[in-house]
Amino acid sequence: MKLIIITLALFFSGNVFAHEHLRGFVKTVVEENAEQEIRPLPFATVHFAETAFGATTDEEGFFDLHKPNTDDTLILVVSYTGFVPDSIPIPPGKTEIEVVLATGVEIDEVMISRRLGMSYVSRLEPAHAEVITVSGLQVLACCNLGESFESSASVDVGYSDAVSGAQRIEMLGLDGIYSQIMFENIPNIRGLSSTYGFSYIPGPWMESIHISKGASSVLHGYESITGLINVDYKKPQDSEPLFVNAYFNNEGRYEGNLTSAIELSEKWSTMILSHLSTQQKKIDHNENTFLDIPLGTQLNLINRWNYEVEHKSHIQFGIHLLSEDRRGGQTDFDRERDYGTENSYGIGIETRKIQGFFKGGFAIPGSGHSSIATLATATYYDQSSFFGLNGYDGIQKSFNASALYNTQTGDHGHGISTGISYMWDDYSEHFNQTPYERVESVPGIFGEYTFNYEDEFSLVTGLRADHNSVYGWFVTPRMHLRYELNEDNILRGSLGRGFRTANIFAEHSPIMASSRELIISEELDAEEAWNYGVNFTRVMNLNNAREAVFNIDFYRTEFRNQIIADLDQNVREVVFYNLDGQSYSNSFQTDFTVEVLEGLEFYLAYRFNDVKATINGQLREIPFVNRHKGVVTATYETPFENWRFHIANQFNGPGRLPDSGGNPGRYSWDNYSPSHFLMQGQATRRFSNFEIYLGSENITNFMQPNPVIANDEPFGSHFDASIIWGPFTGRKVYGGLRYTFDQ
Repeated sequence: MKLIIITLALFFSGNVFAHEHLRGFVKTVVEENAEQEIRPLPFATVHFAETAFGATTDEEGFFDLHKPNTDDTLILVVSYTGFVPDSIPIPPGKTEIEVVLATGVEIDEVMISRRLGMSYVSRLEPAHAEVITVSGLQVLACCNLGESFESSASVDVGYSDAVSGAQRIEMLGLDGIYSQIMFENIPNIRGLSSTYGFSYIPGPWMESIHISKGASSVLHGYESITGLINVDYKKPQDSEPLFVNAYFNNEGRYEGNLTSAIELSEKWSTMILSHLSTQQKKIDHNENTFLDIPLGTQLNLINRWNYEVEHKSHIQFGIHLLSEDRRGGQTDFDRERDYGTENSYGIGIETRKIQGFFKGGFAIPGSGHSSIATLATATYYDQSSFFGLNGYDGIQKSFNASALYNTQTGDHGHGISTGISYMWDDYSEHFNQTPYERVESVPGIFGEYTFNYEDEFSLVTGLRADHNSVYGWFVTPRMHLRYELNEDNILRGSLGRGFRTANIFAEHSPIMASSRELIISEELDAEEAWNYGVNFTRVMNLNNAREAVFNIDFYRTEFRNQIIADLDQNVREVVFYNLDGQSYSNSFQTDFTVEVLEGLEFYLAYRFNDVKATINGQLREIPFVNRHKGVVTATYETPFENWRFHIANQFNGPGRLPDSGGNPGRYSWDNYSPSHFLMQGQATRRFSNFEIYLGSENITNFMQPNPVIANDEPFGSHFDASIIWGPFTGRKVYGGLRYTFDQ
């Protein structure tokens, strides 16, 4: 409460809007052939000493920086890797400056291959890592994590069914359950939260999203098979005192986000991240009597703390609280009147989550380059839901902890990380009054070796062994290789094994929005798969300090066991069983990013998926996977970034749909979904300390016809709202504002 009061006091203080600006240009002078050439320094760091006011220069070396409200002379500190830092006095009233930095000794530090604003690819990471920045997130509506990948070809996003609003993602042609979802290397979306968890991470909370394809490090556990998505939240030690985001759209969704960071002392800082969203307007674009978007309210809150003693220790801890209610189904459904009857079809989903987390890093005195890190998280997740006459309740209690020792030897080209971990999951589920309970206790041990040779060659290889109390030993080897052919061409390779335990009710909850009978035909084993990948990156230096980046990669995933959800055997059933035969995914992607003119960036990508599994004795394509995908985006920012325009075009090729031969003609569907285009765009206007934005999703108003099969007989044997392959909500227009108080 004290933090909120302080925040509101700052917000309403009389000098909020009184900031001046300092605009400038950072450059260096290079002498070649007895001639001097001026070169801008893009992404140089500029800040006022002993204040929180800072910025970076753009691609052309320009910056626009807020000035603190003071009559004193300020000291502007300017730094850039490989150049001598400079400190310049800025007297009151001065609003423009040019800074010339002298070349200095090159510093060996991590560089990035692309830093064009929206996203970039790390040049020195052993694994291929795409990073979506704050700028990349803000050009989208980006209400939550599930809506943050519309401009990326690496991750597909869609809805799981036509009634619940549940989002699903795909990576390498496989369901998002095979990707590890973390926040700041802490396990996050897993188990029962896999269906709705992507909507529980608000976009304005995020600093960046790291996307790594293929097997991840053994330090993260054994569950990653197709990749890792790691979300960085805003942090109390380097965030603004107050940030407010308000969002609305034409379909009646309203959302507010407030984040507030306070530095309590030299060592302590704290932060609140809060979110409130509501949908109360009934939308039925296709007039099928079913709500396209469920009604409901979400309240989401994190309080995190940071304690840091430079070069000695760094501790972070916090608590995450969530409450959400969703209501959907037919437009005339009234829960008090119709629940448990066949008067009208309705759904209700109530979710409560409490999560506590702790991270600590401690340098070992006198060891030089050794440290100990600890991590722990405890989660309570409670979901109660009904879909028509189907009922599902689930409670997950989880605890995850690890301790890691890290050291560097010799000339620091060799690194060793080793540690122990423990994971405990307690699942208590009820589907139509039938209980399903499972407790897993998993102690583990792991080690990883890293070798770097002059930034040209990197090897990371690791091994972990975990003993699952239900499924026995999981032995997980992983390896990443990186070779720099030259400073502009980089080759990477990876391989690794992964395991996971299926949670069939949570992971296949869309089936509950149908009349299908759920059948478990045998005892289900743990899933196991190998992933192999290769990636090539080429960086092309253009004129005026601009770069173009070309990527091409191929990944193959081979399952040793997979839980098959068979929708083809019988149109009125979904049958679960262990894989008996082959199951694989081949995913090829190429993309190209270039800034063709000052401030104008293009991104072009193409991806091909070949994903098959043995279903009912036949090797067939996995349903709902598009074989082809293309993405073309364009982003333009005016000088000093006063205006920003973004447009994204997405092509989705055909994907196989489950067999519908057992249904009468009017309740059947095609064998493949049709190809279709989607388009979205946004314009943003920036002012001194706030910005407004206006955009549209699904600009062409493309909608999947008949998303609810047998909508006229929702309690009949042919009803199915889970055959979803495209958008069904129509064109969406949205707007909002962002306000930053950074004194």
